[in-house]
Amino acid sequence: MIEWLKNAVWIVLGAILYAIGYEITKAIIDNIKEKRLSVRKEEKIDISGTWYAVWQTTVEGKENINTELLRIKQKGNKIIIDNVEKSPENKLGGYLWRGECKIYDNEHILGSYTPRERNVISKGSLYFLLNRVGNFMVGKWVGCNYDYEFTWGFGVIAKDKDFAIDKMGKLINLKKGLSNKQGGEL
Repeated sequence: MIEWLKNAVWIVLGAILYAIGYEITKAIIDNIKEKRLSVRKEEKIDISGTWYAVWQTTVEGKENINTELLRIKQKGNKIIIDNVEKSPENKLGGYLWRGECKIYDNEHILGSYTPRERNVISKGSLYFLLNRVGNFMVGKWVGCNYDYEFTWGFGVIAKDKDFAIDKMGKLINLKKGLSNKQGGEL
């Protein structure tokens, strides 16, 4: 009789351990899946490096297209953007600035920019849409500049300067929004 009871205890204990093991294993697998999916979204793209920017702005009340060399540093979803020097096309309104942004869903970049120089009032917000390959982004800046307390313009940031200049020309003539979706015009 005691032998039967021993076997029953081992069977019940084995069933309990199996059930606990199954739940633990399932929880571990679910956790791994969750982390793998979130890591893909947050760490899939790294835009650190040297980029070229083209900005639609004004100087002395007239439209001006500025170009700048940028250095971008990214850590996780946080991005720091610094222009290397003042824009050569905008001697009066050009200045050194820093942008602090976050990237969402590997394509939406939102942030702000402020001057790195004293006595410069220009500052504002940035919104850019990164193309799916990750070699250029288009967007808008909104803020104040040399001429106006509230103004805005297009911006293109790309790995290739000529591409950025060409894309800016297309944006200025754009009459509707942009899309990264299939069939979109980004």
